[in-house]
This record gives sequence, C-alpha cells and structure tokens, in this order.
Amino acid sequence: MEWTVVLWKLGEGLLVSLGIFTITLLFSLPLGLLVAFGRMHKNPLISGLIKIYISFMRGTPLMLQLFMVYYGPYYLFKISLHPGYRMTAVYIGFILNYAAYFAEIYRSGIQSMDRGTVRGGGNPWLQQEPVLFPHYPSSGLEEDSSLHHQ
Repeated sequence: MEWTVVLWKLGEGLLVSLGIFTITLLFSLPLGLLVAFGRMHKNPLISGLIKIYISFMRGTPLMLQLFMVYYGPYYLFKISLHPGYRMTAVYIGFILNYAAYFAEIYRSGIQSMDRGTVRGGGNPWLQQEPVLFPHYPSSGLEEDSSLHHQ
C-alpha cells in the first residue's frame, strides 16, 4: 500500500476522532452539570438513582457501554438498526460516559467551596464585605505592626 493512501486514511480517521471528541464535549459538559445537581439533590430517591448511574458509568469499561448502546436496542426491543446508527451509538455512549465523569468533577468542585464563599458570592445585596482573594494563604511578607510603634 502506498504511503499517501495510508496517510489519507489516517487523516480521515483523525477527522472522525475529532468529530467524536467535539460532539462528546459539547453535550457531556452541560449534561454532567445537570447530573451533578441531581447527585446533590435533597431528595434521596433522585440522588440515589443518579449515584447508581454515576457508579455504573464509571465502574464499567467504555467498550462494554458502547456494545450495550449499539446492540441493546436490537436484542432487548427487536428494533432493526440502520447503518448510520453506528455513529449515533458512539455519540450516545461517549456522552453518557463522560457526563458521569464530569458530574463528579463538578460535584466535588461545588462541594469543596467554603459555605461563606458561596453565600457571599451568591447575592450581591447580601454580601457583607468584598472578598478579593478568599483562598490565597498569607505570604508571610506582611508588615510587622510592632515595628511601626517604635
């Protein structure tokens, strides 16, 4: 096989991969945020169902999930699949998988914020004083107040 043919096929595959990557990020990032809010919901039924979804998606291999999305409709519901469903199954599988990962990233980031920071930044009318750099530790280079009084 000629090198030009090989490079052309690799370029085609690269474009398909970039398309999958773009569509996956475009849909899994907002879906992950919704899933994170569902995971933090006060209703234990909603939170529990979302927790099972996240655990399943993060605990099973992506290849198994892609097989389930692709072959599941045929074997479970006897739905005949058209050839174009292949890419749709890839998109669905990747989006659902990555949304679970992004949900945990969002949830951990939201829950790691200090309660006062969340409250102070939530409503400008309720903010007591401006918080400029709330999470930066002291540099140790502040002026010593005892030196000023001598």
